[in-house]
This record gives sequence, structure tokens and C-alpha cells, in this order.
Amino acid sequence: MTPQRLQPRLVMPRHRHAHGYIALVLSGGYVEAGDLGRWHVAPGDALVHGPFDAHLDHVGSTGARVLNLPLPLDHTLPATALRVCDADAVARSAVHDVAEAIALCSAGAVATPLLDDWPDQLAAALRAQPDLRIDRWAACNGLAPATVSRGFRGVFGVSPARYRAEARARIALCMIRGSREPLVAVAHDCGFADQAHLSRAISTLTGSTPGAWRRASSLFKTSGTART
Repeated sequence: MTPQRLQPRLVMPRHRHAHGYIALVLSGGYVEAGDLGRWHVAPGDALVHGPFDAHLDHVGSTGARVLNLPLPLDHTLPATALRVCDADAVARSAVHDVAEAIALCSAGAVATPLLDDWPDQLAAALRAQPDLRIDRWAACNGLAPATVSRGFRGVFGVSPARYRAEARARIALCMIRGSREPLVAVAHDCGFADQAHLSRAISTLTGSTPGAWRRASSLFKTSGTART
């Protein structure tokens, strides 16, 4: 696999990937702000992205060289940032065996520090509590709602309300693919108004309906039944 070269001071607007992958920094660095939070990554750091994660990137003054490793659908790596023991060994393995390169990324790796300002704290709260009232969070933190909306968008490239909606949809998607809960129960558990609201959110995020994701789930392929 050929590493991707990112030009110095390149700004990549918020974008979404349909498939999971690992972005391993081989040289240079950048700040990524997205559905994992905000990270300042350097050589040896690897960002594990899940399907339909979105982020924006600000490349540093020296540019960056990044190896993108596609993850199989059945991978079990959590979406986070890792510190890779030997990035060069991963790059060498990726030329012939992507699965081995992925295994090297995950072996002996630890999370790297997350940036932590108020937009990062709000993003973490929205990921943990997709029903969080943004105006109440602003009041509790001594910030005006307009300041929160403007400042958050400046960092993450999207409004807090949109970030919250997408966080809720990703949680629901995980439940749809990984459990046998009826879709009406998934909608209730994830804070959607009803199943139709859930369907719109999943379709907007992924381009497919909850029913399509449920039918494609390995749990339902094995059982031969799909309760929607």
C-alpha cells in the first residue's frame, strides 16, 4: 500500500468515510477533529475510524505522510487513537499483508492524549449523552449559546446539534447491527421520537435504511429471521 502525502498546512473540511480504517502517521502530523474527539497526532500515532465516522483535519507546517489501512467489517478494534510500537514495521507489512499490518498496529498500543478545551468537553458529552440539552450545558459552563454554537463549529466543522444527532445515529446503528432488539425498541432506547425518526437518521448517516442494515447483520443471517 502506498502512503498518502498531505501537503503542509492543508485543511481538509469535515468529510465522512463509509468504511472503517486505520490512519497511521509515518511522518509529520496534523490535528483531527471529529467523531472520536480532537487529537494532535504525530509519527507513530494511529487513528482507528469506524464506519461512517466524520472528521476534519488541519495538517501541520511540515505536512504529513499517512498510511491508511482498510479494516474488515468484522474487526473488533475500538474507534480511538493508538500509539504504535514500530510504524515502519507496519508500513513494510502493509506492502504484502494488510491483516498483519493491522495486527501490528493493535499489538502493544496505548491511547494517545486527547485535546481538552471546552469544545472537546462538549463533544465528549454529546457522544456520551446524545439527549444532552446544549443550552443547559452552555449555562452550566458559563457560556452563551451563540458562543457555544460558533466556537464548536469552528473546531469540529459542524454545529453541536448536528454532532449530537450523528452521535445518536451511530449508537443506534451499532445496536441495529449488533443486537436483536426490534427497531421500535432501538428508536426508544436511543432517544428518537419514533421508528420513522430513527429511519430518517440512519438513512441520512449511511444511505441505507435500518431494515437494510438489520437484514445484513450477521446475527440475523445466522438466525434466518429479522425482526424489524
